[in-house]
Amino acid sequence: MEPIQVEKLRINMTKEQAEFILGRPVLRDSFADNVWYYVYHFKSGRDASIIHKELILRFDGDLLISATGDYEINADFNTPLELSELPTSNKSELIPQVPAGRGEPKPLVEENKALPLKEGK
Repeated sequence: MEPIQVEKLRINMTKEQAEFILGRPVLRDSFADNVWYYVYHFKSGRDASIIHKELILRFDGDLLISATGDYEINADFNTPLELSELPTSNKSELIPQVPAGRGEPKPLVEENKALPLKEGK
């Protein structure tokens, strides 16, 4: 699991949305499907060092209410997707991208013309 995946999580996401971003959890609470555990375990082949990280998602019904663990949670986590805004830019800085002229209006590639069919063959 990559940190960029965890950064996409937002409060009030559905279980389906969370699973789409992170994949299936390693463990789900067997009595109530409201707690999901994601575990990352990596053992280096060079120096045998071990990296272990966990992410725990908690849901209220079908909606995500918290994400805790060893991953940094995005500062925008508490802003639901429907209230999020796309990044904006200053329109005066936008420059139209106009393709350069080609010169002659002839095709770039010559087409092969089909030969007429001979009758009887």
